[in-house]
Amino acid sequence: MLSDADVRELGQAAAKAAAPIAKAAADRAMREAAGGPAASGGGGDEEDGGGEDAVAEDEEAAPAGSPAGSQGAATAAAPVKAFIEPEKGGRIDCLFNPAELTIAKQNQWTEVKAPGRNTPKLTFSQGSPGTVTMELTLDTTATGEAVTTYTGQLLTLMKIDKALPDSNSKTNSARPPYCVFHWGDFHSFKAIIQSLSIRFTYFAGNGTPLRAKAQVTFKQFEDEDAYGPQNPTSGTPHPHLVHQVSVGETLDRIAAAKYGDPTRWRLLAETNGVVDPFELRPGTTLMIPDLRAVSRG
Repeated sequence: MLSDADVRELGQAAAKAAAPIAKAAADRAMREAAGGPAASGGGGDEEDGGGEDAVAEDEEAAPAGSPAGSQGAATAAAPVKAFIEPEKGGRIDCLFNPAELTIAKQNQWTEVKAPGRNTPKLTFSQGSPGTVTMELTLDTTATGEAVTTYTGQLLTLMKIDKALPDSNSKTNSARPPYCVFHWGDFHSFKAIIQSLSIRFTYFAGNGTPLRAKAQVTFKQFEDEDAYGPQNPTSGTPHPHLVHQVSVGETLDRIAAAKYGDPTRWRLLAETNGVVDPFELRPGTTLMIPDLRAVSRG
């Protein structure tokens, strides 16, 4: 049986043996907290070098969303705001990008009677203008200004502008401006706004409208081959005109006034989807195709 003196002697020996281990562990913990190498002693150089290699590998393998070296990727992923470019220049900013776009295009085919066949023969007549439809959210709750500042800019694109260079007061020819929708690498064809529906959904306490939903349909009036695909800067200098029908006017009389040829009334009827040329109501807005653009098609 060990005496008390023997127990104290063994305890002192164990503490003496454990002291270097405890000191090494404490030193290692301090170096890790300071960002230095985790090991010491004779293998320090090798482990230091391994630590640098490990850091380099970590930086190379860091994912795009990690803090290590992803600043360029974050910049590249910055959102791009959509906007509308009116004919006279400038821009109408979309406060929020649309959630979706709908692009539609139709071709017109004529049925040729084919007795004895299950289906008639189809011959190509012409292409129809393409359309781009979207819903824009306009919201000014952050600033408190009336959202009508932005809805008014959209409405202006549907108003006849007699100051446009191809307007003619003598022939009562005028049209609204065309525009182009841009969103990053997407550029629409030159188009007029065919339809616009604005719904106000939120108001300030004094009745000032602060939020609106705008349903917009852009309708193409130029052949896309006239200026090349996805090119927002070039185009034909001869856009189509718009004519408002007066009392007593007929398609053949309008064709005679615009083209000097009353037989061109069929072109007007096809372009504007007129089914019965004898039921042309006063106030109707007709698109008058430019014959130079038609001949190119």
